[in-house]
Amino acid sequence: MKLPVPGTLRAAFAPTCTLNLIFGIDVLYYPKDKPRPLLSVIWALLTLTMDVVLLKMANFPELKVFMGSTIAATNYRLNAHIHTIFIAVSMFTSQFRSQATRNTFRKIISINAKLKTLGISDDYESVYKTQIIELVIGFTYMTILQIFDFLFVGLDYPNESARTSFLLGTHHHMFFSFIFDFTYNTSIRYFCNRFRRLNSLLVELELQRKGRMQPSQESVSTFSRRNFLVSNEIQGSAVSNRLIDNQRLLHIAKVVRKLHGDLCTTAMELSRIFGFQVFLSIALSFGVSIALLYTGYTLAADSPSSSLLDDVMLKITAVLWIGFYIMKITWLVIGCTATTREAKKTGELIKNILESAAIYNKDIRDEIYILTLQLMQNPLCFTAQGFFTLDYTLLSKMIGSVATFLILMIQMRSIYELNNVRVNSTHSMLLAANRTA
Repeated sequence: MKLPVPGTLRAAFAPTCTLNLIFGIDVLYYPKDKPRPLLSVIWALLTLTMDVVLLKMANFPELKVFMGSTIAATNYRLNAHIHTIFIAVSMFTSQFRSQATRNTFRKIISINAKLKTLGISDDYESVYKTQIIELVIGFTYMTILQIFDFLFVGLDYPNESARTSFLLGTHHHMFFSFIFDFTYNTSIRYFCNRFRRLNSLLVELELQRKGRMQPSQESVSTFSRRNFLVSNEIQGSAVSNRLIDNQRLLHIAKVVRKLHGDLCTTAMELSRIFGFQVFLSIALSFGVSIALLYTGYTLAADSPSSSLLDDVMLKITAVLWIGFYIMKITWLVIGCTATTREAKKTGELIKNILESAAIYNKDIRDEIYILTLQLMQNPLCFTAQGFFTLDYTLLSKMIGSVATFLILMIQMRSIYELNNVRVNSTHSMLLAANRTA
């Protein structure tokens, strides 16, 4: 299927923007640049009302046991209410900061215009295709998950209509969190694309520079054996060429340094805009992952209460849910880490090219000093509202925390079952004593 070729940044992000409007995350602009905040708020309220109604219809007070566990039932009740709060906060915070987000993307358009002067394309078509492919994969995965849920999950729910409402609400939360994380991650990875393009330019520049220097040195060596006067002329020409090469190199380094600084600043602005919602999203994914892993443990530990096929399919569903939240967090961390590394690599490449310049003069020393200062004072780092950094250390910390909480919950389950056994035993002894008396 041939996809349309976007000509603007807005068109390139059209799939993401459309989904944001559907889920009430973004402000509607109609006509083109006229915001409709009132309509957007009304639509967000309708979406939120639907979620609250589904929660009410799920009849959580009657949900004492879910998937054979009282602790799992408590976890799911708590997560459902927190997810609703997350949806409300994300929708209205995103709409409130919509203008700031648009200003950030205007800066990206301005940066792209400068990158074009260096021969770097905007890659709108690539961004558009990547979004379509990832959305198709994501929605296919979530649709499969929905089918498994309706067939095998929550069959011990108090009544069928409440179960259906619970599953619909849970799936709405899943789709909403996916769309929000997808929006943030797609934006961040576009910055990664810009840094990567800059790095490719710098690597190509370095290869060209080395290619020009070597023939020049070889020609000087060859002619010096034949004619001393000709050799002097060639050496003078080589020095002149190196001076021109230095000036060109210095000019490109200054332009790239400025673009690098602008990209870092703009990316950090976007990170601050989404920071609190990203924190809530990761915190929720962390909580749901614990609940799902505990549910998976109870399913594996308890003897099956249904047919073998239903039991296997239920366990597969639990694995799919756990995989969804693990992939969601990992995908976010990979995008932020890759962007940070590419930004750092750009600074290192500029510095290496300048340090290996043919003539190391004061201008180059000053440029290296400014670049070093810029990298120290304005490093690119993505955080969740300053609570934690979005890099691979977050994954290792989360794995440790999830394991700790899971062990505690398993121990609590063991204590609860042991107390039940003791209570039942005492009750039986009292009944036996009363009959004897």
